[in-house]
Amino acid sequence: GVIMATDDAERLLKCIGTLLEVFLVNEDRFPTAGGKARYNPIDFATLRYVQTYPGCRGADIARHLKVAATTQQSVLDRLIRRGLVVRGDHPDGGGAKAHHLTEEGQAMRDAIHAQDIANMNAMLAIIGPDDRQTVLNAIDKIADVLGKESSETG
Repeated sequence: GVIMATDDAERLLKCIGTLLEVFLVNEDRFPTAGGKARYNPIDFATLRYVQTYPGCRGADIARHLKVAATTQQSVLDRLIRRGLVVRGDHPDGGGAKAHHLTEEGQAMRDAIHAQDIANMNAMLAIIGPDDRQTVLNAIDKIADVLGKESSETG
């Protein structure tokens, strides 16, 4: 039988772990980016940042994602090799480089977003309208607080 977790943290861990596995590991049920890519959190976050801030520098992305500049450089190099991002000279000069999504990169971001929305709708359909606002408000609060703490460190 299934062992029921009595501790709230254990219960939350089990739930979040299940959701991460269902949406990010199991590629059959909810294929990442509609089956166009394997899930890679730093690649996906980089694509999202470059889409939101076209012309951004690698250092901007690294600072936002709280990763080492060398790590971010490797990610950008990989995305450029895959044809998803293009690098050019930054208007500020000084050797800085500007990054933009290619047409293929934008198509990948669109596919990722469409799959993400489908995943969220799958969860919302299970909750039902009565509990929906309670769940959304609780998750909003968690994301808001942890998001602020993340942006303050560094």
